[in-house]
Amino acid sequence: MIKLVAVAGSLRQDSFNRKALQNALSFVEGEDIEIQKLDLETLDLPVFNEDLETKVPESVRELQRTIAKADLILIATPEYNRSVPGGLKNAIDWVSRTGSVPLTDKVVVLLGASTGGFGTVRAQIHLRQILMALGAFIIPQPEIHISYAAEAFNEDGSLKDEALKEKLKSLIQAGVNLVRKLRA
Repeated sequence: MIKLVAVAGSLRQDSFNRKALQNALSFVEGEDIEIQKLDLETLDLPVFNEDLETKVPESVRELQRTIAKADLILIATPEYNRSVPGGLKNAIDWVSRTGSVPLTDKVVVLLGASTGGFGTVRAQIHLRQILMALGAFIIPQPEIHISYAAEAFNEDGSLKDEALKEKLKSLIQAGVNLVRKLRA
């Protein structure tokens, strides 16, 4: 059983990245994969502060345990001011500050949606840098940058573009396949 943890970097309930994440997860339904969704809004993580490291909040410990148990991490990130959203970066900062780094040797799949024309190109570059520094294996291709996200989804939340759906399916399958190869 592969343990997949899915995170939307946006806090907005009707976010395009939550929709993108749902589309991605639909490609692994029915496989031998246990999916756990993390909601940054409800995790109740304080802003990272080194002074709190001596008394780490239980919400942080639970996040660290969840990431440590994961085989595959799926992150859908928006782009805020040409970078990673603060809530997502805060969660990563907390996860990385435990003595052992739960992201080391984790397979990570990145995608993102934004209302602008560049999609989430710049945010994903920053996120790749951060995660690689923490020892994660990032699936390099295909890159999924959903541009003009307000027009990219149908009313039911599914993606309109069939070619994009196929790329997304390929990306998710590449992550699952790498986890299986690393286990073998």
